[in-house]
Amino acid sequence: AWRNMLRRIPAVAGVSVGAGWLWLSSDVDSAPARAVRSLGYGLLIGCDYKFGPATRIPRGTAEHAAALSATHQRSADRMLAVCRAHGGLYNKFGQYISSMTVALPPEYPRVLAACQDRAPAVSLSEVRQTIESELGAPLGSLFSVFEEQPVAAASLAQVHRAVTVAGGEQVAVKVQYPLVARQVSSDLWALHWLSR
Repeated sequence: AWRNMLRRIPAVAGVSVGAGWLWLSSDVDSAPARAVRSLGYGLLIGCDYKFGPATRIPRGTAEHAAALSATHQRSADRMLAVCRAHGGLYNKFGQYISSMTVALPPEYPRVLAACQDRAPAVSLSEVRQTIESELGAPLGSLFSVFEEQPVAAASLAQVHRAVTVAGGEQVAVKVQYPLVARQVSSDLWALHWLSR
């Protein structure tokens, strides 16, 4: 009986890991998924430095330098993946890391520079409710023209061009991404925990 149970452990573990990965790959908004993803990537980066290829090559050799550079590259790519998946505060974190050109290996600032100016925009349908609730009226009653495509997208907000109904004035409407306010507290906790 025990042998049959022990033989099933790898299958159960595999199914559990697969289900967890599916959940993490599809859920980028909930605090638990964001915290688990951050922890998972943080552990993966730490294990790569502690047990990866660079640890098995003598220090001071060209091979060690190349292996360590490859570890830095993988780690920076992983950090960028988390910053992109989570956006918001994580994108700000990526921007900060990209500015640390003196303190970090060059792979980190180079890879995370993508957080500086290439934030993905959110569709108007996703931010419309935020705009209308903040301004207290439907877009059509406030603006005669409201460009669907934002002219700028940053880590926490994006900007749309518009023309007011009252006066025909051209304005820029900056709107915070809908989930940012909810995500900030859990993201701060996860980043604080990871930085220990």
